[in-house]
Amino acid sequence: MKVGIAQMSMNWTVEENTKTICNIISEHRDLDILVFPELAITGFHREIKNQTQSSLIEDALKEISTQCKKSKILAFIGYPLVKGRVV
Repeated sequence: MKVGIAQMSMNWTVEENTKTICNIISEHRDLDILVFPELAITGFHREIKNQTQSSLIEDALKEISTQCKKSKILAFIGYPLVKGRVV
């Protein structure tokens, strides 16, 4: 089993981070598992509250899941789970 740990640069939006994550997954098809940083989907910055909308996170997870299936890689990806929308 081949496991990789992704040290990725973080961006300001879920969309940008999702693109980066999908590119990393696509580039490392030789691995079985990829582990991404805490808050990889949203990034960690002063605008994080705006990036934690469940619709943004759900769309990102769908796109990443599709890329994982294409690449046959299991990915562990961090994102905030917000209950009651208080961040």
